[in-house]
Amino acid sequence: MYLWTYLYQVDCQIWTTVQECVYHTDIQSVGELRQRLIQVWCDIDQDIIDTAIDPWCKRLPACIHVKGAHVKHINYMNSQ
Repeated sequence: MYLWTYLYQVDCQIWTTVQECVYHTDIQSVGELRQRLIQVWCDIDQDIIDTAIDPWCKRLPACIHVKGAHVKHINYMNSQ
């Protein structure tokens, strides 16, 4: 799996949470959407972000070790 795939997973995990909060009721305008996005982002629990990025952060040392080269399999459990 490539680094961008891990980043995409992080993005999806966080965006899913934001999306659920933003669209809990109908939005009437672009301005309202903008305001909700800002408010939800400001209120998002740090634990949600930590949970989303934790697996990616554990893989990062392996990527650094190979200086950005392709890593077919990463045993990141040993790099904690």
